Amino acid sequence: MKKITKLNMLFATITLFLFSVNAIAQTDYTYTLVDNGSFSYSVVAVPTTTTSTFPTAVIAYGVTIFVPDGVGLAITNSLGGSAGSVSFGGDQVGGSATEDGYQVTENLSGLVNIAAPNVTPNTALVTMQLSNITAAGTVRIMPNDGPESNAFGGLLVSFLTADTVDDGVSATTNAIINSTTGLSGTSSFMFDTLSVDETTLTGISVYPIPTKDVLNIKGLQTTLEIVEVFNMAGQLVKTFTSNLEAINVGDLPSGIYFAKLKADTVSTTLRFMKE
Repeated sequence: MKKITKLNMLFATITLFLFSVNAIAQTDYTYTLVDNGSFSYSVVAVPTTTTSTFPTAVIAYGVTIFVPDGVGLAITNSLGGSAGSVSFGGDQVGGSATEDGYQVTENLSGLVNIAAPNVTPNTALVTMQLSNITAAGTVRIMPNDGPESNAFGGLLVSFLTADTVDDGVSATTNAIINSTTGLSGTSSFMFDTLSVDETTLTGISVYPIPTKDVLNIKGLQTTLEIVEVFNMAGQLVKTFTSNLEAINVGDLPSGIYFAKLKADTVSTTLRFMKE
């Protein structure tokens, strides 16, 4: 009887210990990308759990952004107002020569609180403005398991150095270390070449989506002059100057593309998928 009682007490002690550890366990984070419009994008820290009411205290963070070759990136806002970036060619880090990379980092002078995991919306760490956009393309956050992640001894991987444990002790660790990619939600956006001031064609759509060969254009209220097709890297892959209400893209590899429709002084860009 005494042995059973001691075992029960031991089990209760272990259970209480595990519960206590779980109660103050570190909150892990991932990064997601938000499109603010007009070629402005923000990196947002997203907690993997949403029950903790303890505000995360950040001391440093870093993330690597890839854009089409030649596209500029400028930081317009950041958590501490002092974020900076270092640029490099994608082919310099084991990636594609059609992309440029920007490692964005910020080392804060002291701990800065961001929203607690149970609070929405989540906190944007840094906001960036793209420029020199001459073709459709994609902006993306590099995943921590991507082909470029081993470059420079792993210095390009995303990190978030923060205190996420409500234990009365000010101690920081990397809150993204437990995620394979470091990402969640939307980590890339496709954009077109339209500026915010450009007059656009409206009421136009394409079908079927996805398409195997012919892409039909409907809703035209004017005569098209040219249709240009770009891939996700922003490269021009096809140009059509005749029979523009039904273009044949059957020879393109499967993937996502942009069709830029031009008529006189107006234009619009539509996304489509090729099977």
